[in-house]
Amino acid sequence: QSAGQQPAEKQSAGQQPAEKQSAGQQPATCQQHRKIRGWLLVALILLTLGACFNLYNLTPRIAYFKEMEYYHYHPLFGISSLILISFFELRMVYKFIKFKSDAFFLGEMMFYIVISQNIISVLLSPIASNTGVAGFAVNSFLQAVWFFYLQGSQQVKRLYPEEERKATKADWVISGIAFFVPLICLTVDLFAFVGE
Repeated sequence: QSAGQQPAEKQSAGQQPAEKQSAGQQPATCQQHRKIRGWLLVALILLTLGACFNLYNLTPRIAYFKEMEYYHYHPLFGISSLILISFFELRMVYKFIKFKSDAFFLGEMMFYIVISQNIISVLLSPIASNTGVAGFAVNSFLQAVWFFYLQGSQQVKRLYPEEERKATKADWVISGIAFFVPLICLTVDLFAFVGE
């Protein structure tokens, strides 16, 4: 009987190369799935270009804010919001490119931060001008498209599985800074206006 088992043992031994071959294919398969394509790639490129453009034009924007009255444009709020959101977006894009576990969290937080600060910006605009409202509407629409794309994209679910998503303490701290620092600057702006 034991002798009869030898062919089975040899057969199982003969299966080992196939097992090794399948195991050796896993890195290639994983690497194939870890490629950002389609609309996600387009979105990350646009976010990167937008953040770099805002930082590149920071000096003229600061000069523009300084020329406006405190009551209408609140320069500290506008400048701090612009800088923090730009760096937040760049960090978020980096996390997506590196397939970090906190990428999805940062993508959602960017939506909440930008939308809330856009609402504040419109409320602070002089008489809610048509230009300000139009800019808010377009920006909010793009953020909404980004948010719902994250929720429904099959590519996002495959590249950033739900069971692997998690946020670090640093992510919460940085998100808090991006959200609250402009509000603190807005308070300073309001006190400056009252002081005048």
